[in-house]
Amino acid sequence: MPVQTREQDASRTTLAIRRESFDYGNKKPNRIPPADSPNRPQLARLWVAAFTAANKRRHLKTFTYGGRRYGVIYLGFLLCVADWQTRRVLVKPPASMAALAAIVGSEKVAYQ
Repeated sequence: MPVQTREQDASRTTLAIRRESFDYGNKKPNRIPPADSPNRPQLARLWVAAFTAANKRRHLKTFTYGGRRYGVIYLGFLLCVADWQTRRVLVKPPASMAALAAIVGSEKVAYQ
């Protein structure tokens, strides 16, 4: 049985994030997927990572998740996450933090 390396895990995470965002964009053009859908768990985890990083550093512009760099952008007051290379917005905040907590795990989601 082959052993997973960090690079392979990071590559799989990146591919899953791109696939989930792309699939949503194909079904609903010009829309950004919310982070609270059980069909897109990697996007939920990405948004929680951005939310956590933004709470730690006030003027955060970028952060690293799964071996890749992502950007934190604000659309109005909404914290969104963008792919740093393509500058494409990947995920917007959840409508329900309870739904997000069910997807990611309640211990990882900090309520405000």
